[in-house]
Amino acid sequence: MKKIIFIMPPKRWFYGIDYANSKLIIKRLKKKYLFDVIEFNEIDIFLKKEKKIKDILKIIYYYFYYRLRKIDFVISLNSSYILYSNLKFQKKIKNFFADILNLKCIMRWDHINEQIPNIVLNIFDKYSIKDSQRIDDSRTFFFKYINSKNFLHFTSYHANNKFFTNRNLINFTYDKYKVKFRNLSLMFIFDKLRKSNFNNNQVAMIGYVIKKKLNFKKNFDVDLIKNGDNFYLIKNFQSLIKYSNYTYNLKKIRIIKKLNLNFYGLYPKKKFKIVDAYNFYENIGDYFLIINPNNPMNLTLTSKFYNIFLSGSFCLSEKPKEIPHILEKYKKYIFYKNEKDLKNKIQFYKKNLNFYYDLKDKLYKISKKYYESEIRNFENELINKNFFK
Repeated sequence: MKKIIFIMPPKRWFYGIDYANSKLIIKRLKKKYLFDVIEFNEIDIFLKKEKKIKDILKIIYYYFYYRLRKIDFVISLNSSYILYSNLKFQKKIKNFFADILNLKCIMRWDHINEQIPNIVLNIFDKYSIKDSQRIDDSRTFFFKYINSKNFLHFTSYHANNKFFTNRNLINFTYDKYKVKFRNLSLMFIFDKLRKSNFNNNQVAMIGYVIKKKLNFKKNFDVDLIKNGDNFYLIKNFQSLIKYSNYTYNLKKIRIIKKLNLNFYGLYPKKKFKIVDAYNFYENIGDYFLIINPNNPMNLTLTSKFYNIFLSGSFCLSEKPKEIPHILEKYKKYIFYKNEKDLKNKIQFYKKNLNFYYDLKDKLYKISKKYYESEIRNFENELINKNFFK
């Protein structure tokens, strides 16, 4: 039986969605694959700039506790939760699990163009790295000072994955930094695949909206976002993220106001708290259609898109820069260009239910193939007995 540490995100982060999904993944790892899973719920210790004596004692306790348990590897919902667990030791940045405990860490990258700069900026701030020691390209700093021989890099958005586009910033790492990304997903949200018909005529939008007005500089150079490499430059990153979030939020507010949509996932009148994070995708299947605006910083569709189809609902998504090959022939039906086009498509599906059901069935089957391929991939990568030998 493989013994693993699963790094848990704090419950309060991201409205509890990552915490709930982590619990579901752990349940599957234990029940189906018979892993001995040890949850680590203390990354708050490593986030503190100033550590108290009790924090140091906790770190020492976990060091000896894990040393005695003979752990096979460490994993989390995404790589950030592992990377936050670092210390400055002998003037070097050391990852507690990879460098100090010398454990293999499964690094699952999602939005890597946001994750790497965030980790680097966190380190700059936490350890008061001087300007003279900083490197403007966060990738260079990361792979020079933070990356570990025990980090095994994975992403579900691999260039050879037909369900996503090739235009993503995973590709740069092999040529420039000699880091190869393998393909790995954790699509364990579903205990069983759900193919259901909607039981109402409601159109909803997934995600969250920031209620307060977001201010943004009018003189911001919008062209910066056209080159994804700009996200990695520390001098640009924060303004690019603010611009992306501002634009993303603005799109959602406009859609809600113009189309009078429901807003699935969070209660607008109750400080935007999760309706039910554990049944998030299951409940989406009860809606006629889900709207998915794209965040400018996203470089390809996320697995959320396929999860919605897999849950028995239909997703109308804002047209991305590139469309996965497997969805190319359906692009005029599942991607909208603007709010007017979105409104027209909603009306079209309401008037053409036979076409709607047929299309939804085809997209469900595509999503099922994705789900099954990712399960096989997970088993080939992590259940294989020779993986860590």
